[in-house]
Amino acid sequence: MNAQRTITTESILAAGIGVLLAVEVWACSVPVFRYALEQWPADPYPVVVFHRGPLSPSDESVVTQLENAVADPAARTNIDVHVVDLDDAPDAEMRALWREQGESPLPRMVVRYPGRALPAVWSGPLNASAVGALTDSPARREVAKRLAVHGQSAVWVFVPGGDAAKDKAAETALRDELARLEETLELPEPVDGESADTLDVTDRSVLRLAFSVLRISRDEPAERIFLAMLLRSEADLETLEAPMAFPIFGRGRVLHALVGAGINREMITESCTFLVGPCSCQVKELNPGVDLVMTIDWEGTVAERVVDEATSAVMPGFADPPVPVEDDAAPSTVASSTSANVETAGLEGSTGTLHRNLLLVVLAGCGALAAATILLKVKKA
Repeated sequence: MNAQRTITTESILAAGIGVLLAVEVWACSVPVFRYALEQWPADPYPVVVFHRGPLSPSDESVVTQLENAVADPAARTNIDVHVVDLDDAPDAEMRALWREQGESPLPRMVVRYPGRALPAVWSGPLNASAVGALTDSPARREVAKRLAVHGQSAVWVFVPGGDAAKDKAAETALRDELARLEETLELPEPVDGESADTLDVTDRSVLRLAFSVLRISRDEPAERIFLAMLLRSEADLETLEAPMAFPIFGRGRVLHALVGAGINREMITESCTFLVGPCSCQVKELNPGVDLVMTIDWEGTVAERVVDEATSAVMPGFADPPVPVEDDAAPSTVASSTSANVETAGLEGSTGTLHRNLLLVVLAGCGALAAATILLKVKKA
């Protein structure tokens, strides 16, 4: 029995290593933050509108406002609208979601995370104000501008907890450590035989290593739904009265939260090292994080805008309103462009990338199946 357990353990390790090696085969010199920006479309948030009977003209106009936010090619919002008439025998999932709303008045809008079993992000009366707060906010405009226009590696959203001394200490630690990491972290070295054509990503010359901090108060009305997305992205965050820091990268993807004493050098370094490190897994779903609702044409902006570190270029729709948050000075640059203005390459996906992704999924699935089979044998033994 002991021999059999030893062999089984080695087999499990071998299967796991096989999966890791399959992932590592496709490691490239493009950092995670840039690959995510160019290659990972933001997941849509299901937005359910519950009602009974015909909607009033004013309610119909609000639903149209939601649908237009999805359809607008100039500034598309990553939401998926579902209008559910409770008098039309909705399916079991919708009935269960409605029961969670209790005796709420109708019509009602419920916003859910994409593909996750977490509680609803937000629910409330269907009105134009709620739709506006869901689809856009000053802070999210600023985050998108820093990521897509200025090419920052990540924007850290800092949310104070309420204790002035603890908040100041945590924010100072965050800013100081990010400034240090800008000077000490390095972008991945190019891999032999690698090119922008084979990777379907932009030229390395536009890559920047830069972090910034955006402070948002918990009682900022314009950010109420944005804050709900952040504070409900993990099960226990909303109940904690502590300072929090959320690194946002790619197309508005939040990696995780650092809370209270967790806002320290070790944890900040770990997060930034992951974001700046080589993208070893091109399949988005195998990476940590959850997307946020953002209103921006990511592909058009990243593919067509000129990256100019010397100016504060503002993309259409990003000029107003002003951002009600504290900001730091323009971040330093470790890896700058070879000229003042560098146009990013296109984002058209290639068959090669699709094949690599499909092969990766198949290999990972085979490894997982092998490991599960071996574990089952152990239990039977």
